[in-house]
Amino acid sequence: MSRFRLLPVSGNAKIRVGILGGTFNPAHEGHRYISLEAIKRLNLDYVVWLVSPQNPLKSEDVKGSLNTRVEIAENTKHSNKIIVSDIEKYFKNNFTANSINRIKKMHGNVEFVWLMGADNMMHIHKWYQWKQIFRRSYVVVFDRFSFGIKVNKSKAANIFPSHKMLNYGNVTNFKNKNWCFFKIRQNPISSTQIRSRLKYEKSK
Repeated sequence: MSRFRLLPVSGNAKIRVGILGGTFNPAHEGHRYISLEAIKRLNLDYVVWLVSPQNPLKSEDVKGSLNTRVEIAENTKHSNKIIVSDIEKYFKNNFTANSINRIKKMHGNVEFVWLMGADNMMHIHKWYQWKQIFRRSYVVVFDRFSFGIKVNKSKAANIFPSHKMLNYGNVTNFKNKNWCFFKIRQNPISSTQIRSRLKYEKSK
């Protein structure tokens, strides 16, 4: 696949694709579960795991190399509908708003959906050009720990209209709204916990 294409389809393909961005340090079952739920409940053709070289909001270096994180993600996805991509390494920067804009230019007819956890919804207003994320793509927020009960109080929720919060329903029409919230089964696994466990095991 060309580095200037994200999907295994032509640039003119009319499909719907979710993007789950992050450092994936490392990828785990929680990422896979959210992706499969998104495919089912949003009628997506694919979900892309956009593996970032570095989180722009964090100054420290990501411990796992990009190649290693991509390899682990490939071994974790277990689905042909999940695509692992490190395409952001070719971009001038990896701010989400810029990445979405670049990706939309690559696949002009694809309907992109940005996927993220409720914890990110609480501080997305700190992201670079964060309003453009909601304007350039539909945003789907998945419940995560205790943050789900707070998303309607977030700065983004007060600015952009949403579809009704959903426990088990689907959303297939994104018109006139900018985002929605899905209540899903909680997965206690996090990348931070996995890194801490591996660090502990190495120290023994």
